[in-house]
Amino acid sequence: MISKAGALILDLWWVATMPGLAIVIVSLGFCPFGDGLCDVLDPKGRVKS
Repeated sequence: MISKAGALILDLWWVATMPGLAIVIVSLGFCPFGDGLCDVLDPKGRVKS
């Protein structure tokens, strides 16, 4: 299956590109989400006012 798909990848480029873009967008979205969780849940990082 992989060898047959390799021949088609130049004609059907969106078949590999769209899932790849989705993975990149999701992984980049988790970085700010994780930083936000760290800011909210880290008791040592809070500043007392």
